[in-house]
Amino acid sequence: MALRAPQAGARDAFDELAELWIVGINAPHDAGCACGGVAMASIAAVDIERDFLSYLAGKHKSVADLSAVIAARRQSPEGACERWIAGLGAAPLSPESSARLESDLRVFLESLGGRSKFAICY
Repeated sequence: MALRAPQAGARDAFDELAELWIVGINAPHDAGCACGGVAMASIAAVDIERDFLSYLAGKHKSVADLSAVIAARRQSPEGACERWIAGLGAAPLSPESSARLESDLRVFLESLGGRSKFAICY
């Protein structure tokens, strides 16, 4: 597996995802949302992050580089999640792993912020 040097496109994509994180954790959800409007109450960002990282860890447990990046964040979640997401463009990931992580984050965060037709929510 060849690791890549950080590329501007990857960095820009993860910067955008960091912004979606901020929007998503602050977005109100009404009764039409898949969550049934329960997100109208405050959901702690750390809880959302912990649950999503747990999901990612299980999904990608057989992908060594991706699993390592996720495990590192789960073990040491210091700092704001949006800073971690923005820094993923420079993470030691293969192009395939970077694309997988970007895709997973995008689907989740667009849904969380109400920008997805799938309305997965949290």
